[in-house]
Amino acid sequence: MKNQLICEHWCETVVAGIVVETTLDTGKQVQLPHMFGISYSPWTYKSRWALANRGLAYRYSEYTPMISKWMMRMRLRCWSESLTVPLMMTEQETLFSSWDIGVFAEQHGTGNPLQMADPRVQHWNRLSDRILELGRIRISLSIRHEPNALKAALPSGLRWIPGGRMIARQGVNYMLKTYPVDVAEDQLIEQTATLLAEVRAGLAGKPYLLEQPSYADLAVASCLQMVRPVAAGIIPLNSDLHSVWAESTLSASFDDLCHWRDETMRELNAPLL
Repeated sequence: MKNQLICEHWCETVVAGIVVETTLDTGKQVQLPHMFGISYSPWTYKSRWALANRGLAYRYSEYTPMISKWMMRMRLRCWSESLTVPLMMTEQETLFSSWDIGVFAEQHGTGNPLQMADPRVQHWNRLSDRILELGRIRISLSIRHEPNALKAALPSGLRWIPGGRMIARQGVNYMLKTYPVDVAEDQLIEQTATLLAEVRAGLAGKPYLLEQPSYADLAVASCLQMVRPVAAGIIPLNSDLHSVWAESTLSASFDDLCHWRDETMRELNAPLL
């Protein structure tokens, strides 16, 4: 599979603390792009899917909200600007969004194009981001009332310490404060349903949102994680979080889209994380 990134033609070494890859064909050394993300986040997942789909090697490090933020600011010399993940450092620049990482994959990878310059792809990516924004608020609000989910939302090393659930609640409040949306709580599901209906109309029974596979399919398929989580072994998500990530009304109403997502992941080289 393409997402087995360091394989026959490349070997990985560390030079002066920096991971580099060496092509066995030419002996040329190239610094690996270094992505920071949250493994269960759909934003991170669609970035990693784009890189895998285009056959690009990269290094990955897990980012923990609140805990990792100041270390990342020091690393990037970024003190006042908004800082979110995924982000990826390349030899030339730092990419600060999943969209920019997708553009990088388009420019530097091989295989079927992601069609990032197509305005329709940009539209579907914006729609995907909006579904994720609504889902992030819904999930954060739900977690506050689920003790097992609160504990599961913590990094594994913090789940058993005294006061762990209090720390988790602080984390939830941090997410709600950092990523607010201009939608009343009782409108979150309705607005998400409207966007999903647009996806259904865009597909209209076709396998892809455009004439050929594109980043639009990766982005929209990834956002359905906040409607019905994928099967275990694809995107890592603690079992105690499944009940708050899944939304039963949307899952039932858009069962066809969830099945389309599963088929798309099989067809378009979705990485197993």
